Amino acid sequence: MGGTPKQQTQTEINEGIKTIPGTIRGTMLSKNNHYTMVQFKVDRSLTTGQQRTLMHHINRDLKHHATTLDVHPAGDSVMMLVGVGNMVANHTLIILAGLAIIAIILIAVYRDLKMALLPILPIAIVLGLSPLTLHLLGESYNPLTIALSSLVLGVGTEFTILILERFKEEQQLGKSTEEAIIVAVTNVGQAITASGLTVIGGFAALIFTSFPVLSSFGLITVLDTLYSLIAALTILPAMIVISDKWFGGSKNKAK
Repeated sequence: MGGTPKQQTQTEINEGIKTIPGTIRGTMLSKNNHYTMVQFKVDRSLTTGQQRTLMHHINRDLKHHATTLDVHPAGDSVMMLVGVGNMVANHTLIILAGLAIIAIILIAVYRDLKMALLPILPIAIVLGLSPLTLHLLGESYNPLTIALSSLVLGVGTEFTILILERFKEEQQLGKSTEEAIIVAVTNVGQAITASGLTVIGGFAALIFTSFPVLSSFGLITVLDTLYSLIAALTILPAMIVISDKWFGGSKNKAK
């Protein structure tokens, strides 16, 4: 049967509200019956990025259709998504600030712009590869993985500085650039490879957990550590050799 729904008066609505069990009414309605809460489930398989997109669609639809009511999304999930959105919005700023701070410290220590930038450039490449890999894998950033990007700056820079320092020591002994970098990568490379593989092996176990955030954390830790290790063992040596050919040897090279 067709027809339009029966319009209820406020009195009838109030009487209907009284029939709702007290435990439910206390969680869904305010005491003056002016405010109510509507809950609905969200597919747990949705990523954080997909949930944020869904929330934006809901907000847009509310503005167009809820013209006589004042409706706003709320709750723990909304607060979490807003927080993640704010962190993602500042993610680039956080990374750039971290790189700038490391560069300033290395310039103060080495007093040489080239030597200060060499350990940073491979890590900058890693910070670009990491989100690209996540995009290809269909993963999204969350608070844990965003915070981890800052930690990569420290771990990756440590790998590159260790190789650079050993390279400088070998150069001071009179070895050529090529000989010095081979010795540095051969000796220090073994130590940082063992360290990096230990981290990768430990965090790889988190990938198989059923908790999505923890699984993403493990995946990104493995990827970032692996990329940092590869960059320190391959990209950094190539950059050292090229920079010495273009700009001359290190100031610390033995005469």
